[in-house]
Amino acid sequence: MTKAIWSNNGDVLRGAAIAREGIAVLPAFLFTVNINTKRLEQIFTAHCMSPLAIYLLRPRQRFVPERTRQFIDHAGEALRADGRFN
Repeated sequence: MTKAIWSNNGDVLRGAAIAREGIAVLPAFLFTVNINTKRLEQIFTAHCMSPLAIYLLRPRQRFVPERTRQFIDHAGEALRADGRFN
């Protein structure tokens, strides 16, 4: 009998892979710690997915509320500083 797990939740897929339920395609930030601690092993390294971009969108207008501007600035700084998203 064959079984399959389908999920759009990276935590669920990572947990299934750790439980030896199969393989998973996950972004690096979800599994780096598990690779480093040998809980997971990276396979098919020649077939890695292309990097994806993250975009923050807002309506085009002259006035941008201060808290919106602060959020955009903070998100950009935090993502640049976090090595998992480089």
